[in-house]
Amino acid sequence: MGLGPSNTRLAAFSSTKVAYTDGQYKPVRIASGFNEEILGEVQEGTEMSIVEGPMCIDNVTWWKVLWSQDSRPGWMPEFSNESYLLEPIP
Repeated sequence: MGLGPSNTRLAAFSSTKVAYTDGQYKPVRIASGFNEEILGEVQEGTEMSIVEGPMCIDNVTWWKVLWSQDSRPGWMPEFSNESYLLEPIP
């Protein structure tokens, strides 16, 4: 059984950070969905503010995040390939 939309650990208007990524940068997309244009990439440990969501696309929970002070917000999946990509910051 995989991770699904009901397994979210995040909430809108909270803080999150990029979780374990195995050294791979993760894309921030212009809209929710794995086929959407990539705005940029973030590395493990990057802290972000959640500004909107959740949205379920591609059977994954997506969050709109403010990932850099000098760029527009983008979308990231909370998890992919059975691993959480975003985790809450207490």
